[in-house]
Amino acid sequence: MPRIWLLALLLPVLAGCGGGDDPDLPEPRDTLTGARAQAPAPVTAGTLALVPDSTAARRRLAFVNLDALAATDLPLDRIATRVLGRQVAEQGTAVRVGDDLAAPPATPPQTSAITPSAQSAVQSCLGETLAQTILGPETMGDDAALGAGLAESGDAPAGIQLRICGAPRLVREIHAMERALEKAFPEPRNVIGEREIGEREIVAGTVAADAVDPARLLDLLAGGRSLRALAWR
Repeated sequence: MPRIWLLALLLPVLAGCGGGDDPDLPEPRDTLTGARAQAPAPVTAGTLALVPDSTAARRRLAFVNLDALAATDLPLDRIATRVLGRQVAEQGTAVRVGDDLAAPPATPPQTSAITPSAQSAVQSCLGETLAQTILGPETMGDDAALGAGLAESGDAPAGIQLRICGAPRLVREIHAMERALEKAFPEPRNVIGEREIGEREIVAGTVAADAVDPARLLDLLAGGRSLRALAWR
């Protein structure tokens, strides 16, 4: 008899452990497949990865995403003309290598313009941009690069950002550029500091673009004197 009562008490519990629905369990989510499972490929790095490494590219490498820039309220013609060195009527993207516009080949080269350590670190720091310029070792010295780019982001400072990234060869040069950035852009909402990308130490500044004088902003984006004045040489 005690065994019968024990079974009677356990039956409701055992029934609840079966395959019935449990209202406390979360609903299963759809599994993302194909294009839904992957973020879009970065346009900036994808475009520049098609540019072969060369003396001209190591001197100056500029990029403008004309379609993305046109979707903003920014002056497309002024920015594109200053960064690329001339007016362009095309859509899509445009690249300047040295002093000339260039059409990247359809297949990646063995060594691209953003493969070397310094240029790679600066490009990784700049990320996806509307427009940018990288000054490589032919301008900034052996194994060094400096870049400025315009980007749109929700990260602080949210909105249109000016990104400035430097990959000098010496640690003291990193500290010198960090101090120069802090002096040039002292507003509290700006983000300035050292970073480590791979095995490379760099300095990066993310500045609210609306706080920068427009003429200075264009000069920075074009790799002009305003940008080089922030560097270590």
